[in-house]
Amino acid sequence: MSDSITEYVNSHDDFINPEIHQKLVGLARAALNKGMRGNTLDTHDVVNESIVKFYNLNSKEFSSRSHFYATMSTIMRNLIIDHIRKKQASVNGGDKFQMTLSAIDKQDEDEIPQIQVLEMEDAIIRVGKAYKDLEEIIVIRFYGGASIDELAGMYNTSKSSIKRKLRFARALLKKELR
Repeated sequence: MSDSITEYVNSHDDFINPEIHQKLVGLARAALNKGMRGNTLDTHDVVNESIVKFYNLNSKEFSSRSHFYATMSTIMRNLIIDHIRKKQASVNGGDKFQMTLSAIDKQDEDEIPQIQVLEMEDAIIRVGKAYKDLEEIIVIRFYGGASIDELAGMYNTSKSSIKRKLRFARALLKKELR
């Protein structure tokens, strides 16, 4: 992949590069499959709509690959949350989408209660008001499917630092969800 993600993404005016498209499919698949039940979204639909929203951005200048994929993770997050809100509103109470905190931090999976995706989204937003960097890490980890190694590379820090931040984020989210 080219060092200049902007040049690479914009290498063709009418479509996104196939290598990037494959990575986006992986991101969408991770976001849709990890910790959510009752999901009716199609991976390719999420990717295609995300690409359309990406091309509608005023600025497509990115400082790094990480910045680009963080932006795409956020776009996918918004699409998924909007879909869930519409689905839940469609019928009195709608279908219940579930996710777990373990989808964000892979610890004590059996001890984590399942919660509503929208409740989690509200908790993520509240955490983000106090700790914007944690919100971004949570979004990239959950919706973007980034590994600890990838996050460490994105933030130019150690894996242990990322693990610490994820534990802290998980504790804050637990507190917000009580």
